[in-house]
Amino acid sequence: MHMARAGKKGFTLIEVVISLGIVVLLTSFAYRAFNSYRESNNLLRAVDIAAGNLSKARVQTLLSKGSVAYGVHFSSTTITLFQGSTYDAATTTNVVTDLPPLIEISSFALASTSRDIVFQRLTGDVSNTGTITFHIIRDPAKTHQITIGSSGLTEVK
Repeated sequence: MHMARAGKKGFTLIEVVISLGIVVLLTSFAYRAFNSYRESNNLLRAVDIAAGNLSKARVQTLLSKGSVAYGVHFSSTTITLFQGSTYDAATTTNVVTDLPPLIEISSFALASTSRDIVFQRLTGDVSNTGTITFHIIRDPAKTHQITIGSSGLTEVK
């Protein structure tokens, strides 16, 4: 015996549950896509910050601003623009920039063990050439690199 739904309008409980399930599923996909986009964008920002600091240090050195050389010190989560031929963390003129969230420097393949890139006055050359690799902490396979040549110019890969 079948009972007709004569005159009744609305949704059954099963229809509501299925609809909510679909909404939750779509929301989770959108959230993952947004997080992936945000992390990739932060990785690009980190590389831009590093390249910008290297360029600024080179230009200030070539302009002989303050009659000193400038350099950039790298740690796993910060980049520091400094004056002089050696990095000193206690110097008050240092400009420290934090890397964006969930981004860190994963490797330093430089000519020396120093994490400092110091530009030579008059030429802008550097002796500590090599590559610095940035990655997303949650996905270390996603990387970008900055290569620093002997002329002090950088290339982003």
